[in-house]
Amino acid sequence: MANPSKQKGTAAETAVVRYLRGFGYQSAERLPLAGQADVGDVRVFPGLHLEVKAGNAAHSASHSQCERWMREAEREAFNAGCPVFLVVKRKGTTDVGQWRFFCRLGDLTINPHQDALMETTVMEALGILLNDDFPGVDTSNQWGEQG
Repeated sequence: MANPSKQKGTAAETAVVRYLRGFGYQSAERLPLAGQADVGDVRVFPGLHLEVKAGNAAHSASHSQCERWMREAEREAFNAGCPVFLVVKRKGTTDVGQWRFFCRLGDLTINPHQDALMETTVMEALGILLNDDFPGVDTSNQWGEQG
């Protein structure tokens, strides 16, 4: 029998991919585990990855726990060579758009030295991405075009 925690993670990652594809991110895909060289759980498009957390720990995650997970995502960003943001499943909803989305304030502004952790929803974060107002993220290939 498979690990129940791993099953919850896989289900959440799959839900995120389906949600992203519903917004036209056809290149969204789950990424394989790579141990110390992990690059996140989901590639939104080349140049942007997500770390996804689900299960009981995610449902009751404090701000400090999300901060620890964000540091994990930042290590994976280094491995990936691109931004990796954090998505945490909300208890009681399967609507990925309402799940918690975390990034550093500096990732959303032209001042990269703002390291405060910012929380919004996945839906709001996608709105920022779709408006091409996301410094540090190359959205030119967001639709999965081969170039």
